[in-house]
Amino acid sequence: MSSKSYAQLGAGSLGDPVAKIDFGSGTTTHGPALPDNFPIDGSYITESATTGSISWNTRDHTGNSNSYMMAVNAAISKTDYFYRTTVTGACPGSAAFTATVDNSTSCLSKKVDFKDNSTQPAQIAAWSWDFGDGQVSHLSNPSYTYSAYGRYKVTLTVTYTDGCESTITKQVDVAPKILADFDVQSQSCPGQPVTLTDKSAVINGTIVQWIWSFGDGSTSETYPDNRMVTHIYTKSGNFVSALEVVSSTSCVSDVTYKAITVSPVDTPRFKLPDVCQADFVQFTDTTHFAGGSAGYTYLWNFGDAQSTAANPNTSALQNPQHHYSQAGIYTVSLTLTAPSGCSLTTSTPFTVNGTNPIADFSVAQPICASDSIILTNKSTIDFGNITRLEIYWDYDGAPTTKSVYNRSAKQIPANNQFKHLYNVPAGQISKPYHIRLVASSGNICGNTTDQNIVVNASPAITLTPLNSVCIESGPQQIAENKNGFTGTGTFSGPGVSATGLFDPQAAGIGIHTINYAFTSQNGCTYVDSLKISVYKSPAINLVSSATALEGGALTLNPKVAGDSLTYQWSPSAGVSDPNILDPVFSPKENTTYTLTATTRGGCTGAAQVAISVLKTPVIPNAFTPNSDGVNDTWDIKYLGAYPNATVDVFNRLGAKVYTSTGYAVPWNGKFNGKSLPFGVYYYVINPKSGRTAMTGSVTIIK
Repeated sequence: MSSKSYAQLGAGSLGDPVAKIDFGSGTTTHGPALPDNFPIDGSYITESATTGSISWNTRDHTGNSNSYMMAVNAAISKTDYFYRTTVTGACPGSAAFTATVDNSTSCLSKKVDFKDNSTQPAQIAAWSWDFGDGQVSHLSNPSYTYSAYGRYKVTLTVTYTDGCESTITKQVDVAPKILADFDVQSQSCPGQPVTLTDKSAVINGTIVQWIWSFGDGSTSETYPDNRMVTHIYTKSGNFVSALEVVSSTSCVSDVTYKAITVSPVDTPRFKLPDVCQADFVQFTDTTHFAGGSAGYTYLWNFGDAQSTAANPNTSALQNPQHHYSQAGIYTVSLTLTAPSGCSLTTSTPFTVNGTNPIADFSVAQPICASDSIILTNKSTIDFGNITRLEIYWDYDGAPTTKSVYNRSAKQIPANNQFKHLYNVPAGQISKPYHIRLVASSGNICGNTTDQNIVVNASPAITLTPLNSVCIESGPQQIAENKNGFTGTGTFSGPGVSATGLFDPQAAGIGIHTINYAFTSQNGCTYVDSLKISVYKSPAINLVSSATALEGGALTLNPKVAGDSLTYQWSPSAGVSDPNILDPVFSPKENTTYTLTATTRGGCTGAAQVAISVLKTPVIPNAFTPNSDGVNDTWDIKYLGAYPNATVDVFNRLGAKVYTSTGYAVPWNGKFNGKSLPFGVYYYVINPKSGRTAMTGSVTIIK
């Protein structure tokens, strides 16, 4: 044969070659020559006319240090062969291992116990573990804790004592013993239900609680079973739903999150006009598009069961028109579909009014210029509503001026009453006006009615206020000027009669509101009010008399009760300050003073005090009691003004010959009715009233 064939032996089937053997290819040492491509992996049969069939099989002989590769003559005997040779360099064993997730905890675990199960362990010199996450170990049976759950490719390489290496790789799944998991659609639309389907798993026990949250601020939901959960997101946005599960062994899973995108779609809005059956209805889209209206599509449904092909019930226009053949209440809807495919629909009841409104109104009487008139709308329609009112308040004087009230703008009040203020020129008692009312049930359906009214001038009465009065004042009349109007005015309030006579005593102290109402002969009225303040007059407590030494001073300490008082003493001579309550008095003569106190309201009170000025007594040093009518008594000037003065006279022996309290009657020089002899006598005079006693002598001359 021109070439030789080789077989490759390895650590496992079709492994890396550790030996090359030609099995004597091209020779006939033990039989016919083998083919050049012999052997390759598989089984072969060779035939010879003299030797019969020969079968060749490849086998893995690792684990046998004296491995053989052989060709066997199967047709002759088991011991016959074509070629046999010993293979050197093959590993004595092969790598193998097991991986066991740690079950010592009840909930979550990332710890894995690895056990070497390689053959011929006695001949292993070294171990090399690659845990598939970049970490390694050289222990024979390592335990390793992964930082995260997942699927890892773990490789073990064992090195035998002869230097031969054997390698094996296995897939190891590191998963929690309880795992929260679910399926949810990643895209949705506002207002549409989103379905969340549980896929959670548990190793120990069973799952007994599912806790769902939806990431949109809504309350989380807890269930005792793995039911299919639905949730509606009302707004667009990116949301994160979550699931947490609890097992019967009280094991709580990590929270699993899934993203949901709720595509935006704007809420349809549209304006419904006020129409009657004769109108063509113009529908107007008023949707506010947050991101613009590009890509949106419209679908209107007019709710018209009587629509035709020429007047269809639906439209894809943004602002379509439609004509209703009958008055009635319809449901109009607009569906907007966003570029994302999400859609929203808004439906609104819509009234198509009848075509025959009847205008009517009334005006409340009397009609006075000072008051707004009240016009009550009484217009009717055969079906639906009166949708617009036009009121010409002065159609003759201002035929183009009107007030317009639209039902769609909520300008027609529920009581159908409208107010207007008319004017009557000065000097006129009344003025006529022409009112026109146009009532409509749609754009082209209307009816008109007219009325003439007379607006009366309103009375204006002038009252003369009393302002402030004192409670001691008598009744006072409140004056009224009717300014030419004929009618009756009536007063009411505290202390006032119907004719306006005000009695402050009956009203009492305080501020009183007096009301006035006047009704003229034309029925128009005038009302007014005024305030009257009733003040209390001050009460003064002041002594009626007092005395003062000549050249001296005194205070009177008066007391006055009242509000915001001012004071005035008169006369002011001998008064330190006539405008204060308690000044210092230094009169030179006997004087009567008057204190006047005035309140804030002008009420006054007055009191008087008589101050007697006690002058220094003038004591004569002699008198002649001879009955000649001249100087017959000891006349001591000014001593009589001292009512409590004492006078004592002694002879030269110290005997008291005269005594007196007060000196109303002068001493006549007698003692016990008998004239005393002439001579010198001694006196002690005590005027009191603040003056010191005086002593001296007096001579009786005959």
